[in-house]
Amino acid sequence: MSAIIFALLCYVLVSVGSINPTAEFSLVFATLAAIILTLTNTKNIFNSLNRDHYILFYLLIVYVGIGILTYFTHEVTPDRTLNRIGTSLHFVLIIFSILALRQYRISKKIFWLSIILGSIINGIVALYQSQHLGIRAHGGINPIIFGDISLLLGFMSAISYSFFKKSRFRLLLPLTGFVCGIGASILSGSRGGWVAIPFLIATTLTYLYYQKKIYTKQVIMIFSLSVLLISIAFYLGWDVSASRIEQAFQQFNAYFAPDNRDIHNSVGGRLELWRGAILLLKDYPLLGSGMGGWKDAFAIQFAEGRMLDTSYYGNIHNQILQEGVNKGLVGIASYLALNIYLFYYFFSNIKKKSHNHEIHLVGLLLVVGYFIFGLTNIVFNHGTFNTFFVAMLALIFTFTESVKN
Repeated sequence: MSAIIFALLCYVLVSVGSINPTAEFSLVFATLAAIILTLTNTKNIFNSLNRDHYILFYLLIVYVGIGILTYFTHEVTPDRTLNRIGTSLHFVLIIFSILALRQYRISKKIFWLSIILGSIINGIVALYQSQHLGIRAHGGINPIIFGDISLLLGFMSAISYSFFKKSRFRLLLPLTGFVCGIGASILSGSRGGWVAIPFLIATTLTYLYYQKKIYTKQVIMIFSLSVLLISIAFYLGWDVSASRIEQAFQQFNAYFAPDNRDIHNSVGGRLELWRGAILLLKDYPLLGSGMGGWKDAFAIQFAEGRMLDTSYYGNIHNQILQEGVNKGLVGIASYLALNIYLFYYFFSNIKKKSHNHEIHLVGLLLVVGYFIFGLTNIVFNHGTFNTFFVAMLALIFTFTESVKN
């Protein structure tokens, strides 16, 4: 049963960008199998848990629990409240998969190949959609999620070199996965995700530094070279990237036009949504407007002349502020606590050169990437984003807490 759960979670990494909704189905089946296995083998599974497991589980339960609490403290909107709570259940249900994999000796090779294959598939699909169909690459989801996930898969593919360096493939598979992931991100035009690139590079170089694989001068040299190579990649995809960057500046200036602020674009809309979210937090600081109530609160603010009409937007486009309007300052605190703990857990183990330290780096890339993505988009309030995050978290945490791999 554990082997099936592991295979289903790995399939999520392969399919989440371009072969949806099969990734969602795969996670559902993995979760159901994990629940059955956990309930039928409770004693053995729980005896093998340690402090890090309990801290993670506690933070996940609290994060979801605050959202459930607002169901009882705020007016319920059936079409939105239950939907938002349901989406957040990813973070609790994945606990069963982590528990179920505790007793299974999972394969690093399959894990790395799943990441690389997912990145390569996304790269091929992005090239087909942009060059043959002449559209913005979006895979099987939407351009933003597709581009962000592809970017992470690309960087994670590069880390697989630590595993493949002794095989005949050596640099071929890691490099192919890296190029395809970066290429898919560029062709998606997801400029918010591109902000994460220097942070992902810095995270990787920090890992290499603590592993004593490179020294300070080499860090500076490799960072500069990485920036140069990625700049070349952007230049080669300039038809897509240039128009998106130029458009962002135009939209930013249009929002601050003195006579008529333009919010009917991605930049102006985000700025107005963020302003409205801050106003809402001032009015309802503790628990926000509930998991489904922010649209109604924004409508009131619009009617009072405090903000412009943003009713056609489906989310706040910033995860911290989304947590705020949904669950107030308590929700923001729970979101930050989960991220800070995961960052600390992975980073501290990299510094200590813990077992499976390269998998800790993958975890750190996941946390850093999602946090940066969340500055201009929602990452914990979208089903596909959640699916990738929790599947990857289950696999990473199982490896990092294992002494068998």
